[in-house]
Amino acid sequence: MANSDGPLKIEDLERLCKEHEAESLVLEFKPCNELRPRGGVDAKGRPRSLDAVKTELSRDVSAFLNSAGGTIIYGIREYRSRSSSSSSRAKELDRKSAFQGKDPREDRVTEWIRAHVQPPPDVNVYSVLVDRDDPESSPWFLVVQIPQGLLAYMAKDDIFHKRVSNVRQHMAQYEVMDVMNRAQGATLELKRAPALRRAHDRFGISSRHSKSLWRSSNTTIVRRMRGLVEQHERIGSQTRVEPSALHP
Repeated sequence: MANSDGPLKIEDLERLCKEHEAESLVLEFKPCNELRPRGGVDAKGRPRSLDAVKTELSRDVSAFLNSAGGTIIYGIREYRSRSSSSSSRAKELDRKSAFQGKDPREDRVTEWIRAHVQPPPDVNVYSVLVDRDDPESSPWFLVVQIPQGLLAYMAKDDIFHKRVSNVRQHMAQYEVMDVMNRAQGATLELKRAPALRRAHDRFGISSRHSKSLWRSSNTTIVRRMRGLVEQHERIGSQTRVEPSALHP
């Protein structure tokens, strides 16, 4: 039985599809096969490997951590909006491919994230039961809630990613250094734009970040990051950054 203990329920996912909710800086939809080896094909038309699944997951999580945080829902099919070449909207629940049996569960997905995103982040992964009246045998969808990180997070491909609107992009070195500076202040409160605030409130995103150890290559960026982590631990304060966006 999948463990459903998150804020989103099946009715919420159905509503997102009915309203054709758009992907955004803090929200992304994916079909269930994105978390399944052999659930699709790679760029060369070959069956997707488990390593490819983990790599793609780490890229998405890295991008949310390095931006404003957000939510990934595995279980919603999307379509491209005609009004925008980059806008994708919720189309329908991926009921035919819903997770079941030996498919990935919350603990496994959490392990993948912590093993392949560096430093290991604290994320909330939970299931949404398709049939709450039959929790013992109900298929499920998965939701990954990701806080805004206080450090720069690197994916399995050794690249730092970010989100620009609903698109994932590589980060430039100066952007990585800027994100790492989040950890220098004891408390930072930023004024959120109303639209982004509603998105964060709706999808239950938490911005609390626990300390974590960095394990990676000995580059200039990594050395500076280690120094910031050690400085933060010496101060002994718990930093909190609200998910935020500044008005121009």
